[in-house]
Amino acid sequence: MWNDRQNRNNGVYAAAAAKLVNGDYGAAESAYAKLAADLMDRREATAFRYDLYGDPLFRMLSESYLRQARRAADDAYAKAAARNGGYASTYAAAAADQQYHASLSGLYDSAPALLEAAYARYQNEQKDLLARAEYVGKLADKAYARRVAAQM
Repeated sequence: MWNDRQNRNNGVYAAAAAKLVNGDYGAAESAYAKLAADLMDRREATAFRYDLYGDPLFRMLSESYLRQARRAADDAYAKAAARNGGYASTYAAAAADQQYHASLSGLYDSAPALLEAAYARYQNEQKDLLARAEYVGKLADKAYARRVAAQM
């Protein structure tokens, strides 16, 4: 979706620039003003949302924690079974289960940091949209100045 918008905006930039080159300052000004308004509308319409389970970083982290927890549980089970002469026991199963849950306990400790990182990305996107809208506004101002100068 972002790439589609970016491509559309690039097309608007190119079309407005072509209008400037051809001396159609009024149309270029209008195109730039429309693009600036679109950028500001998009900026104002975008509210911050965060889905921990939809975050690719959280999924990678959880996969890593799950692998480590399985290894830790297998090790704990093997060590407990070795104490029993190599036979499985409820003690070995309980030790493995404890180790598994202990290894996973740190997974959700990373959630606040992931939330902060997502919010920082959101703020950067908002700043980028504002900067692009300001830039396009300046281009519209230049097109207006050229149109006024051409009419004199």
